[in-house]
Amino acid sequence: MSPTRRVVPRPAASWPLSPRNRVWRRTAIVGVLGPMAIPRPDQLRDALYRLAAVAPGTPLLRALDPTGSYWRHVPADELDQHIGRMVRPLDAAPPDLDGVGTLVSARLADPPVGQPLRIFLGDEHVLVEMSHVLGDGSFINRVWSDLLSCARDGGVPELAAGAGPALPLARAFAATFGRHPGRLLGVVRSSRPQPTAGQPTAGQFGVGGSAAAAVQPSEDLARPAAFGAGVIDPAFVYRQAGPELLRAVRRARAQGPAAPSTAAIMFAAAWSAAAKAGLPEPAPGLWVLFDVRRYLPGPCVALGNFATGVYLEPADPGDPGAVTEAIRAVLANGRPVATMAVAAAKQLVPPAPPAPTSGTPAPTLAVSFLTRNTGFESLPWHPATDGRILAFASTPGGPSGITVTMVEVAGSMHVSISFDGAVHDRKAVAVMAELLCTDLVSLVR
Repeated sequence: MSPTRRVVPRPAASWPLSPRNRVWRRTAIVGVLGPMAIPRPDQLRDALYRLAAVAPGTPLLRALDPTGSYWRHVPADELDQHIGRMVRPLDAAPPDLDGVGTLVSARLADPPVGQPLRIFLGDEHVLVEMSHVLGDGSFINRVWSDLLSCARDGGVPELAAGAGPALPLARAFAATFGRHPGRLLGVVRSSRPQPTAGQPTAGQFGVGGSAAAAVQPSEDLARPAAFGAGVIDPAFVYRQAGPELLRAVRRARAQGPAAPSTAAIMFAAAWSAAAKAGLPEPAPGLWVLFDVRRYLPGPCVALGNFATGVYLEPADPGDPGAVTEAIRAVLANGRPVATMAVAAAKQLVPPAPPAPTSGTPAPTLAVSFLTRNTGFESLPWHPATDGRILAFASTPGGPSGITVTMVEVAGSMHVSISFDGAVHDRKAVAVMAELLCTDLVSLVR
């Protein structure tokens, strides 16, 4: 098993993000959860003090510089004020699904500067704003739920206290390619120049699972601090479906001759739903986001960000079988590890300016399917599942970007879509979300 370190305080007042985390500095995540039994603000603050006592150097209690490129240590005499800014009241619960969209859109358009984590607590709902430099989807599932649970029961947020193994990328690289150097040579030979995320010739997709990560491609290095390069009006749509939808998806998977993965069915359906909803047909390439923890020599749950985007070109992006085949090929040769290493190395040199585009770009999709979310499922939800909200938005990667996050909790599916409202028609994006919640199986080939 890989050794797990405790976070220890750093003496420096500020220090740069690691290249691996710097990849994500332009991406914010906003989540809304409820209705459930919510801790009081003072209970959550007390949990953060308990966290500070056992792990005073944890990133959750740090600040960021205005550019989001440097960590800032919060001195002990400023911790009260810092935690007070982190935990705030949520004035009103979202009234309905469209209300969730309005609330999250406003947060995406005005992300906090210098604060990597803010938590707003209401009577039955919680809203969380987090910089992606803190963690990916696996981190969110475990750490957000751990903080809320420990606030209610008086425990110590142990999952937030862990720092993960030392030098995780080096460990994964050595474990993947150290004994099989021919594997790395095969990755290099099979790689081709890839379009950037902001260009209409690229699509972006994400891969889910219990450790599904974030929903932005790691190769996009040109986003400004507020939100995606060129994004004018960050917008968000949220819809949900009951357990019968995922049961139908898994029945279709079992009956299919090629045995496609459930995630591949979701991705192919999202690609097809965009055009069916009235949006321009997405570009055929797929940005698939892989959790690289699977390549570590031992289990690791504490690590914040450990995912990377790989550009895939399945024969037919609307065919789950073709998407499954492309994903399996990438997993087998270890390409996600090599891609993560390259993405981190690119952070050490100035990025090239984005290529100019003209006209309305074709949608570039980023899709994640998060399942086996034991952390979220353990939260004290109200008994009725129909009114549950589990919405997640992330910064659009550019004017063409449409980010689709599908989350499974207690058998139900929650669909979140973030995009630039100045480029993509809001009604068409809402139709796309509704198709995924009502007609998903018929969307795939």
